[in-house]
Amino acid sequence: MTAQPELSERLAVYSAYAFSTGIVVLSLISMYNDTLVEPDSRALVLDMIFLLIGLFILYGARRLGRRLTFAAQAEQELSELMLRRLEPLVSELASTQVAIRELSDRVDAIGRRVSRLQLLQPPAGAAPQGEGISQGFLIRSMYLSLLTMGALLLLYLRLTPNSIYVILILILLWWYVITDEYGMFGDTAVYLFIILPILLLPAVSLVLLAYSTLQTLYIFLFVTLVLYVVGYYSLVTYYATGRVPFIEKPAPDNRMRNGGHAVPKKLFSPSKEPFLRGVARALRRKMKEFR
Repeated sequence: MTAQPELSERLAVYSAYAFSTGIVVLSLISMYNDTLVEPDSRALVLDMIFLLIGLFILYGARRLGRRLTFAAQAEQELSELMLRRLEPLVSELASTQVAIRELSDRVDAIGRRVSRLQLLQPPAGAAPQGEGISQGFLIRSMYLSLLTMGALLLLYLRLTPNSIYVILILILLWWYVITDEYGMFGDTAVYLFIILPILLLPAVSLVLLAYSTLQTLYIFLFVTLVLYVVGYYSLVTYYATGRVPFIEKPAPDNRMRNGGHAVPKKLFSPSKEPFLRGVARALRRKMKEFR
């Protein structure tokens, strides 16, 4: 559909057409009378002047109408062009909003479950049960897991080279929660596990980004975060309690006490069996139990 000027503009153009046409018609009639009916040279000159004025007004009205029509068409084409250019962005924003709404619903559901767990939490003086993991650590881990999932989802939707620093922040938070659970801030060795990622992860990521794509960088950051959390938790749990997590159940004397904190031990203690050797020993014991 061809764009048309506004009603007020069209009325102005039509009025100019009617006014100029009237002047031209009246001038022609008057010229006919002054030349054939009652010849009058002075009146004829005046009629010609009015005829020229009417023609000028008619020409101006025609140009004004064409300009208004051209402006309306240009505005319509500009609107259609902007809609075509902005349509992918609008659709992406809509899909992002839907994903965020779904994530918010999941967070609310898990938050309600966590609230019920807090209501069922035993008194502070009660002995811990199960796998020897404190309720406080479970709740903090659940909240941090929700934050990690949300951050990874947003990074997947809006992946940039600056995503490296988001992963570093998540690593710092997990390092603090795990170290605080076992009360090992007094051991200087645990600080190596936060200093090394801060030094190595940006450099490795930049090198990877120079030879690969952002999707490959995202997979690398995701795998690095998962391996770091699982590896650091396993290492600290082993040196603090003497058991290999996910494989061995805690012995009664290794369960966490005093509000969920285990008795802190030194990482890489000479008197302690190396971590990998302890993992191998735990796997051999587990295989014997299955037999």
